[in-house]
Amino acid sequence: MSSDSSPSPEQAILPDIRLSICHTALAGGFLLLNIQNPYKLENIMYLIIMSAMPIVAVISWYFFVKRLQVWKKIPPEIRNRITRTPAALKNRAFSHMLMSLLAASLTALGYIGHLISPLQEQYNKVIEIIVLSLDGLIGVVAIAVLARTVRDLFTFFAAQRS
Repeated sequence: MSSDSSPSPEQAILPDIRLSICHTALAGGFLLLNIQNPYKLENIMYLIIMSAMPIVAVISWYFFVKRLQVWKKIPPEIRNRITRTPAALKNRAFSHMLMSLLAASLTALGYIGHLISPLQEQYNKVIEIIVLSLDGLIGVVAIAVLARTVRDLFTFFAAQRS
């Protein structure tokens, strides 16, 4: 593909910011859950879990930026036709729904862990406040993505009935 020609719709992969947000929420949820886990194992598997999810989030944002650059070269009328199809909304919504539910569940587990073994026993009060604030932020972001996803699914199923 030359630099002066616009990519065809077949070459375009939708730049999905919600997917990157879900990956980031998942990474944050896993990271915070591991920080709050009083029974964590200090071994190589723990290190892999702690480092793998943030790497996935960084890669997800990298691909989002790359896809957005290609997406901007596609004419607007073709972009609208690609993104407005109900099937595209449904497929994206289901994957976003599952990831946001997992991220919200991870933050809920972090709160439950905090009730069982407060962070103040492991860390100082400042770290406890920071971790709980990040838990709340990730929980809110995950629930916001979930709400938007449910709306997309309703849109899809309403279009199917018509």
